[in-house]
Amino acid sequence: MTSTARNPWLFLPPNAHNDAFRLYCFPYAGAGAQIYRRWTGLLGERGRVVPVTLPGRESRFREPAYTDLRSLVDSLAGGVSAELDRPYALFGHSMGALIAFELAAVIAERGLPLPEVLFVSGHQPPHLPSDLSDFDPTTVASARSSMRRLGVLGPDLADGSDVLAEVMLPTLSADISLCASYTLPAPKPLPVDIVALGGNADPSAGPAAISAWSAYTTRDFACRFFDGDHFFISSNFEEVATLVSAWIDSRPPRSATTTTGRTR
Repeated sequence: MTSTARNPWLFLPPNAHNDAFRLYCFPYAGAGAQIYRRWTGLLGERGRVVPVTLPGRESRFREPAYTDLRSLVDSLAGGVSAELDRPYALFGHSMGALIAFELAAVIAERGLPLPEVLFVSGHQPPHLPSDLSDFDPTTVASARSSMRRLGVLGPDLADGSDVLAEVMLPTLSADISLCASYTLPAPKPLPVDIVALGGNADPSAGPAAISAWSAYTTRDFACRFFDGDHFFISSNFEEVATLVSAWIDSRPPRSATTTTGRTR
């Protein structure tokens, strides 16, 4: 898959206009669209998984990464708005969960077609306090140490060479700043079904924090937990993929969805 020159945000091949359904996926801090490469065939012929490419990584490496989430999403919404002409869902893990939520909020504000479901994974909702201010990006060693302490040290930074980590550090630092500065005084409910996912042993977003996403929807809410730490979506790939696929398969037609706010 390659991103098109017309739209650097999305990985869309020439036959994408035939897609019946799309799942747009957003990465965690310091990572890129490639973390969803195993998800490519998740929906089979039913739809397409579309990893979103953010500035500061992969084909957009020369672009500075955003440090303000609202600014990022304002640009992102402009980039994806023309592609919301068919049923779709949003999935984001860690930083990606915040991006996916804010994008859904902006889409609602602009009166654009809403997602069928919003999957928020591995991050507490933005009205809860965050420990990310403890992140120290001074050196690769300090970045690794602080992220390990926070429980959010990704495999690319943990296992990669110091040279690779040094290259990644500016984007990672920007991503952490983006997450740490995004707060809300109170929950902002959306008319969108939300499925919140968490790891039972995630020190950065435990079950109570993940469950707090229930206040962010006026529609149906579900919460699912998996064995593992912050990166449970990798260690439990099959289980997570099965849940996401099954939830998308079970969705009712957009015109028939309820607004009862049930928890299931």
